[in-house]
Amino acid sequence: MKCTDADSIFREVQRQIEKELIVAVQVHGGDEYIFFETPEDLATDKDGPIVIADDGYSNKEQYWKVSKVAVVNTTELEIYGFPMEGEEYERQIGYLEARQLQLIIEAIPATEKVKNVTSKANRMKKLYHTNFSVAVSWCNNDIVLCNKLPEIDPSIWENFEPLVNLEYEPEYDEDGEEIKPKCEECGTELQQDGPNWICPNCGECEDPVEIYQWYITDCSQGDVRYLSEAFGLIFTYSDLLDCYVLCVTHYGTAWDHVDWVTTNPNAERKLGEKK
Repeated sequence: MKCTDADSIFREVQRQIEKELIVAVQVHGGDEYIFFETPEDLATDKDGPIVIADDGYSNKEQYWKVSKVAVVNTTELEIYGFPMEGEEYERQIGYLEARQLQLIIEAIPATEKVKNVTSKANRMKKLYHTNFSVAVSWCNNDIVLCNKLPEIDPSIWENFEPLVNLEYEPEYDEDGEEIKPKCEECGTELQQDGPNWICPNCGECEDPVEIYQWYITDCSQGDVRYLSEAFGLIFTYSDLLDCYVLCVTHYGTAWDHVDWVTTNPNAERKLGEKK
């Protein structure tokens, strides 16, 4: 007799709680949240949730006081702590079930902007690791290197497609409206200027991008839109050549060994692997 797939539901809950813990860490401004740092804090009232888990080496469960949560490669969690009995040095904790992860989330304080991580986690894009070679070749386009293009066609600086940063998670206000990135110096909303985000008021640039290689392509408008949104590739348009141009922001490393991310699960690849 058929019934609800309990294992499937459990796995979905586990994935959701893991996403919410990632958000809880990142809303505090980084990829780590530290509860405490020294074994002396074990016997104090210093914040640090207590969870039940094994140590990753044996099947014996024990109590742990969580000291640190780290987000690795944007989508993975590493959780560290001290055993409540036995060794007095920090170790990575083994597998934690959803209820134990929830205890950690509840111990992380809310911020002024984020009180509940559920809605923010639901907006998170699922990212997969790939390499730059796979990203560029995904739509089977032909490309030709043309590094002289900036000297002969100034239109490329004016025709950049909208920039897509797959690893950027926007903030939202209480009404669900996206809070646009603002200048850290003066608070003015940033605007795209070529391949960069620039403050129109004071001229500050957030994480300046430098383009080292320019490739003319046979990409259609649909190809460009997809490659931008699914792989975060940067494109501009050449009025002189009447074609889209791929802008490459790195050099010196074989493309199949340049780590990249994508929203397309079918494009997930290791470094060195081909499409």
